[in-house]
Amino acid sequence: MTVFHSAGRIGDLLFALWTMKALGGGQLVVSDFHKGNWDLDIARSMTDFLMLQPYIKDVAVTSYVALGSIGYDFQHAETDYNPEAFGMSREEPWPGRALIAQRYAGHFGLTFDGLPWLRSATMNCDVAFHCPMRRSVREKNDWITILESLSQSGLDIVILGKEPPFDDMGRFDLVNSAQYVNGAKCFLGVVSSMNALAEGLGKKRFVEHAPDCWNVTPGVVINGMSNDEIVKHVIVACKGEALLHDSGRIPEVTQGDWHSGESSPIVGRQSSDNMDA
Repeated sequence: MTVFHSAGRIGDLLFALWTMKALGGGQLVVSDFHKGNWDLDIARSMTDFLMLQPYIKDVAVTSYVALGSIGYDFQHAETDYNPEAFGMSREEPWPGRALIAQRYAGHFGLTFDGLPWLRSATMNCDVAFHCPMRRSVREKNDWITILESLSQSGLDIVILGKEPPFDDMGRFDLVNSAQYVNGAKCFLGVVSSMNALAEGLGKKRFVEHAPDCWNVTPGVVINGMSNDEIVKHVIVACKGEALLHDSGRIPEVTQGDWHSGESSPIVGRQSSDNMDA
């Protein structure tokens, strides 16, 4: 059986799985080579989701120093400095706009086609939201305004993650999060592990990109949109133009005196996921 190695982290591993599928699959060995928001406990927590993918026959979690014989090492793709393959010059910042999934595929002689490569059951909702604030350009109050407006329009929002003010201290559960992302009509948030998951599942995505996070397939880029414009686009994606035409306007929301650390006024559900990667 062919053996593949991923050094983590969550989003990178998920992007690498397109290449594993294209190469015929086999055993996936996950190590702790990377540091920061990544360790063997996080790797183990992904096992149930990974085993749902039909091209993954077995998952082994081990320290990098104990790594055995490997057929395809995704870490080699991560260290492959080849800007010319992406139409970039060596003077440009790396990886810049070289898409992560394309880098894995290209290193092994493949062409990333962007078709879905992940599988999950579904738990229905309208919007799956994930926003680690370290990746956000907007302030937290902007996101709160957006979520409250969407909620007042009648949309069912599931909040993934653990960073205040969008926090849930439950146990990490990638299977649970994947079911909500797959059951959602769209994903809303920033470049993160859940954005990678949403892309792998083929979901419509509204994504804000931090300055150093343009190396993922963009989806609908919301950086230049106002809060009201984002709300309008998400409502249309979930319920169609008719909802906007019937209401005549986007629901208006005021912030009041809510501050970080108090109970959020957002009407939404939270998954048991506590990822912020």
